[in-house]
Amino acid sequence: MIGSEGTLGFIANITYNTVIEPAFKRTGLFTFADVDSACALIEQLNALPIAAVEMLDKRALLSVQGHAVMPQNVADFPSEATALLIEISEENQQALDGLTSSVNTILAQYQEQLVHKYPLSDDAELAQALWNVRKGTFPAVGAVRKTGTTVIIEDVAFALADLSRGIKALHHLFDKHGYTEAIIFGHALAGNLHFVFTQAFDSPEQIERYEAFMADVAHLVAVELKGSLKAEHGTGRNMAPFVALEWGDEGYAVMQQIKQLFDAQGILNPGVIINADPRAHVQHVKAMPASDAHIDKCIECGFCEPVCPSKEYTLTPRQRISLKRHEQQLLNHEFKDKDAYRRLAAVQQGYQLLAIDSCAATGLCATRCPVGIDTGAYIKSLRAKQMANKPVITKIANWSANHFAMTSALARVGVRGAHLSAKLLGAQRLERFSAQLQQRFGTPLYFSAWPKAQHGEQTSGQVIDGDKVVYVPSCGNRIFANATEQSVQQTLQSLCDKAGLTLVIPEEIAELCCGMPWQSKGLAEVATQKQQQLQEIITQLSEQGRWPVVMDASPCALQSQLQEKQSQHEESSPIRVLDSLGFASEYLLPRLAIETSDQPLWLHITCSSQHLDAGSAMLNVARALSSKVSTTEVSCCGFAGDKGFTHPQLNEHALRHVSASKPQGCTVGYSNSRTCEIGLTRHSGVTFSSLLALLDERAAALAS
Repeated sequence: MIGSEGTLGFIANITYNTVIEPAFKRTGLFTFADVDSACALIEQLNALPIAAVEMLDKRALLSVQGHAVMPQNVADFPSEATALLIEISEENQQALDGLTSSVNTILAQYQEQLVHKYPLSDDAELAQALWNVRKGTFPAVGAVRKTGTTVIIEDVAFALADLSRGIKALHHLFDKHGYTEAIIFGHALAGNLHFVFTQAFDSPEQIERYEAFMADVAHLVAVELKGSLKAEHGTGRNMAPFVALEWGDEGYAVMQQIKQLFDAQGILNPGVIINADPRAHVQHVKAMPASDAHIDKCIECGFCEPVCPSKEYTLTPRQRISLKRHEQQLLNHEFKDKDAYRRLAAVQQGYQLLAIDSCAATGLCATRCPVGIDTGAYIKSLRAKQMANKPVITKIANWSANHFAMTSALARVGVRGAHLSAKLLGAQRLERFSAQLQQRFGTPLYFSAWPKAQHGEQTSGQVIDGDKVVYVPSCGNRIFANATEQSVQQTLQSLCDKAGLTLVIPEEIAELCCGMPWQSKGLAEVATQKQQQLQEIITQLSEQGRWPVVMDASPCALQSQLQEKQSQHEESSPIRVLDSLGFASEYLLPRLAIETSDQPLWLHITCSSQHLDAGSAMLNVARALSSKVSTTEVSCCGFAGDKGFTHPQLNEHALRHVSASKPQGCTVGYSNSRTCEIGLTRHSGVTFSSLLALLDERAAALAS
């Protein structure tokens, strides 16, 4: 099956055999003035047990020169400048020192050819920064491509003895055919080179240019240098027309016969590897029409898909963008036949549920996107356009924002009413009835994990001298009671008392909100109004940033951080807005004595925590409490504010496998967003609550 790419069958099940990653590593980056010197070094390093040698040409270095670790004078490097990212690893320090000595001895032969270097170092942060440079090359090309063009990446391989010649020849072909943006990088020890360029297919001239270029590349690699047209990725349709050129007519005929034996009907990956069309690489090319500034940079790589909660339920971010482009392509037709009209209507009708209604819009996709596209923000912009045509909803939204204390009170009444109805009708009967209403009218769904209502708003106690913290309880924790007997507000008050901190809650707390409930629905103006109101109050209470501001829900902290960045002036003092666990990690842990146990601790790291600090604060607090910490392995729970009530299918789908990661002996889970905890409680089989509760239980004041 290896190399057949589904042409002879398909793989139904895979078992991975993992290997131990050596704990001792050193990484360095060495830039040479010419290709020949770099490739000569690669041949010598190939005799040693080197973990990795990654090659980048000057154009690749220029594409990522914005990285902080990059030298400022890359543009002044010689035209043939070639960088090698070298990493070595061993099982123990002694072996690593020996290998380092061997590598440095070889490098010493090329000192005169070096134009810049980061010597081999065990600095983990530097190593990560250098690898980020290498990994940033491909998306860097995609980020600057002209709208409407496609990013194409190919991978070829040469014998190490021919590597320098191959690199130079590829550069010549780039210049010959006008691909001035093209870059080369690759896994040098294997002679494996990737080249990346952008291509338009919207005119016969562009297609002819591409055909000529690919023909020249194929001849260079397969005929002149006897290399491989595919080094590590699939042949696909782009290289299918050149398989016979590489392997010869007789070899290709054997492949055709084998394919016939395995797949007489031609249903397995048709057109891949075995393709009779000599122009297969320029036929049926996917269009990339300009659609919206939010998404036009998308290269449809799919890196965003693993973290999307609606994957395999409706659409992923990539699919949302692809479908919108297809709609634009249909709209661009000068003549629309009946079939085109039918397809356009189907796309526009289906897009509401498939793309807009079922999107959690948390922006987690942007953290994985090579070019930083936030598909969630794009979906919010589409919701905003829809809201512009719904004046009644906009008026209701404005009223709820201007009378938020009453809105919150009514929400608590609704929560209590649901529990009362469950007692009168029976929980199962109410759940069935509410499910029917939810499917028909989009009203909230009642379920067994439905939270209790919080009792009113909490205000500050006596403000005393000393260190203070401004606390803004989230509306979620002011409406929904915590899963434990003690509210989150009471828990944080208890922790601050133990830590010797004065908790200051705004007097106007009943009217305050970060604005996210409106922002997520496309009501940006209403959201901005609430954000500005909150910013004015926390700026005053924090004494222009003298004291930290804490919010007990990570989504609210993230929303406020983003707003503060937008409104902050250079001369103003920054307002430190932290989520509850960021505050606990930085301000509470150093002031408290913590009892650590070996009881399994199960965490859910919310989307907003991943945005804030990749979950490091939550993990830091958890590891102070337990020596056995694990996570739900769920990127996004899909509750998304209120969607767990109004679109519960998304939450259910996102958490369909959550129980598989539950540690043995675990009876409770922890997070830092009340709505996420509600959905997790419903679908995991254990109760989720704020991690602050466990911290308060295990913490005591430090002895004076």
